[in-house]
Amino acid sequence: MTPMEFRVWVGWRATSLHGQVGWGRFIEALSKTFIPATWMVMPRYGLRAYLPSVTQADPPQGCPEETALLIYDTRANYERHKATVGGRGYGQMHGALFSFDAPGLSRSGWASPAGADPDQKSRLPSWFWNGTDPTLGLDSPEASVVFFMVGHAAAPVSKETAAALYRSLEYTDGQVVLCPTAGFTLAWVAVANPVAPAHAFATRLAAVLPEAQVHSQHVTRDAHAEGDYLEGPDVQVAVSDQMSLRFLKARAASPEDA
Repeated sequence: MTPMEFRVWVGWRATSLHGQVGWGRFIEALSKTFIPATWMVMPRYGLRAYLPSVTQADPPQGCPEETALLIYDTRANYERHKATVGGRGYGQMHGALFSFDAPGLSRSGWASPAGADPDQKSRLPSWFWNGTDPTLGLDSPEASVVFFMVGHAAAPVSKETAAALYRSLEYTDGQVVLCPTAGFTLAWVAVANPVAPAHAFATRLAAVLPEAQVHSQHVTRDAHAEGDYLEGPDVQVAVSDQMSLRFLKARAASPEDA
């Protein structure tokens, strides 16, 4: 399995987008600008796969309204992007759409390998596990990805908690990313058959968390977007409540494919 770095994002609408009308404007901005721009700009800085999810307006238990898993070649490529003009513009686009003040504290962070201590600078600790089947990666076109979000009462955020949550899934075949926070937990699971385990994973994980409720669970839809397919004034990505997408960078052909 090719080495990769996972970055998790959680977002809440800016105050100016609150209310039912604001939610519609938020979804429109995600569809027409934010999600397309991310996929057009970031692959040149090492983004290999992009898995954005919309949950719902004002979800219970303080859960985020939009999340994403971003898979990069290296952290260095991402940091290089932040220092560019495009990187500064991309950051300002976040500021126009998302809240960065409590309680809607939008933020992101790198995932640590299973069993490792989290980055002390991270505002959003998360962990990843590689599965026993190398074809079931979160960026593998051969795999499907199950996303789910569980809200819960206060729980410790630690590598031990993450390990216990991973064991609760009773699954080791595919790659997994878990983001356990004090009040909600996010998960991305690479599977061969997306239908049967989608509900089972969320139910198992919720069973080991206090006062837990499953608020989102769905299989990502591949966007089949290559290159600058989003060029043009009227192009947009279909986005709606309770939806996850997956954008994959085309892989270079191997000598065996020639």
